[in-house]
Amino acid sequence: ITYKCKKLTSSTMEEVLKRLFLKAGIITTKKGMHLLRHTYASLFYKKTKDVLLLKERLGHDNIRTTMRYTHLDEEK
Repeated sequence: ITYKCKKLTSSTMEEVLKRLFLKAGIITTKKGMHLLRHTYASLFYKKTKDVLLLKERLGHDNIRTTMRYTHLDEEK
């Protein structure tokens, strides 16, 4: 895939990620950038177990929002 002449916008990134996800067999209802944010949050939390630091990094006001990003309830 070549995007030499395209301006790098969020919609361009979404399209690139969508194609990469399809190629990798990743099917999701989340848009590309949002999926990456959730993936980052889940992996960060699994490694550090520090939900307060993750809350800061994601810029959330409410810890409940951050907890949704960790996907802990999906593991149960």
